[in-house]
Amino acid sequence: MSKLMTNEYASLLGEVKERVRAAQYAAFRTVNKEWVVLFYMREFYIAYRDLPKVQPPVAQIGWTQNLIILQRCRDPLEREFYIRMTRKFGWSNNLSGGKGGKRND
Repeated sequence: MSKLMTNEYASLLGEVKERVRAAQYAAFRTVNKEWVVLFYMREFYIAYRDLPKVQPPVAQIGWTQNLIILQRCRDPLEREFYIRMTRKFGWSNNLSGGKGGKRND
């Protein structure tokens, strides 16, 4: 095999390896994204399944706001308070009222 052919082969092999790595990384990102969504959907269900009076206001605020409340508030009454205040006053994703955020005016 000539030196030119060896260099071309090495170059081709390097390109193929890079494409395989890129495809693996893209697949990993997609799987990870779906896993995160499933995790939070599960947490969402567990947090609110036994709170029928909280379910309507939960549906009236954004997904990001719900995730922030789920992460920051462990007590169901505290969650309910922040859900209702977010809905009523249009609090941003940072959340106001002691949770370190601001209002959307």
